[in-house]
Amino acid sequence: MHPTPDEQLQAVLRRLDEVNAEPSLPPPAREALDDARRLLRRLERSWAQRLPFLLLDNHLAVELLRSLAPLLPDLSAEIDAATAEHSSVTAPTSPRSTVDEATAHDLNKRLQGLLGRAVHLLPDGAEGDAGRARIADHLRSRLAADPTLNRTPTDRRQREEPHP
Repeated sequence: MHPTPDEQLQAVLRRLDEVNAEPSLPPPAREALDDARRLLRRLERSWAQRLPFLLLDNHLAVELLRSLAPLLPDLSAEIDAATAEHSSVTAPTSPRSTVDEATAHDLNKRLQGLLGRAVHLLPDGAEGDAGRARIADHLRSRLAADPTLNRTPTDRRQREEPHP
């Protein structure tokens, strides 16, 4: 189907480049235009990678929350609900169904919120400290892999697989 999102972004960027080449463009307008071009280039680099990132991040967050659930009785119902929602978001309902990015993003926000709350609800002592360290590792990893934040996101699958 044409124009694709990539083609549309490229057309918008070309048009902005044409406007930017106008010699009479006032400096404040040129700065605003440069900002818009920078944001569109970031979107162009990251949009195709965003859904795979969200799906992997959601999966890893659910697995982490499941493993910490025995230490988090106050969050058990919410962890169970997030786990069920994760299963419904990733399980196709028909051969033609697709995963909706907005739904994956909303789930991602809830999962990150649960992880944030878990940090405060984990018990004192070695088990709680280990759980907090695992959450911190997860958050560092997700930041490094987020295609919207990085020009060359780190492939989390490489880090998540055990090394021989």
